[in-house]
Amino acid sequence: MITAKHLLLIASLLPLTACTGKGEDSGLPPAKGDGGPQITVRDEVEAERAAVAKVLDSERYVGQVKAIREAEIGPKASGTIARIYVEEGEHVKKGEVLFSLDARSQRLGVEQARTALQSAILARDEAKRNLDRQAQLKDRGSISDAVFERAENGFKSAENAVEQAKVSVSLARRQTGDSAAVAPFDGLVVKLAKTIGETVTMMPPTTVILLQDQTKLELRVGVPERALRSLERGQAITAEFPAIGVTRSAVIDRIQPLVDPATRTVEVVAHIDNADGRLFPGMYVEVSAEALTDARIDEVAKDPELEAAAPAEPNEEPKP
Repeated sequence: MITAKHLLLIASLLPLTACTGKGEDSGLPPAKGDGGPQITVRDEVEAERAAVAKVLDSERYVGQVKAIREAEIGPKASGTIARIYVEEGEHVKKGEVLFSLDARSQRLGVEQARTALQSAILARDEAKRNLDRQAQLKDRGSISDAVFERAENGFKSAENAVEQAKVSVSLARRQTGDSAAVAPFDGLVVKLAKTIGETVTMMPPTTVILLQDQTKLELRVGVPERALRSLERGQAITAEFPAIGVTRSAVIDRIQPLVDPATRTVEVVAHIDNADGRLFPGMYVEVSAEALTDARIDEVAKDPELEAAAPAEPNEEPKP
């Protein structure tokens, strides 16, 4: 607790502190020359610009890259894997066969459908001959119209049976073709999830091969919403891959029309050329804020108070 004695002691010390340094020799030589350079308001503006650029250059946003196209290849029918024609890390062309199932039962189905088609054709030909005979008898008046109509309907039914048998053959061939899986696009075999002899199913789908097109990668990065003022589709941004010391230019493909309310960031999607194959999906990537620098520096330079206070350069006409 502060008492009256404490207050008197403080009051007695104040004159001593007020008198220090006045009239005393500091021991330093007197100042000479014109003195140091004066700092103008314009210098402050330039310093502020440099400070903003330095801060922005230090900003890094962590993004993620993935293949521009990816497909989990599975069978179109349930069965047992008979052959796998590719290996991990192998490049394949569109339409190339990747693996095939044991199709012995499907091939037997094709033969069965062909046999049924031949039988249907024979039945149709017999029905056609019978119809021709009935037509001759009808012309001579030997049979009634009802008998002729039955022969005519029998021929039409035989024709329909032939068409149905043709469809069965096509379906059996399709099932045989479904035993082989082909590449839907040019790409790289990233992973073999199954091996020969394993049973796979169409439903639920079983992934046998993971195929990716890595010639171009998709970069996704969240940037502060203030960046929207200076980012647009088609603009180039810089992506750095510290693990391998590679810097690539990425072209903005789209800006997602949604701001994360928790982080106040918006997702930017850009494409990176990877024709040399040095970049891999899933690599750690940093995106600099270089695209924001110009807009932020201009904002500082156009501060109304600084503009009004800054003196004109010697070669410039003063603003009215």
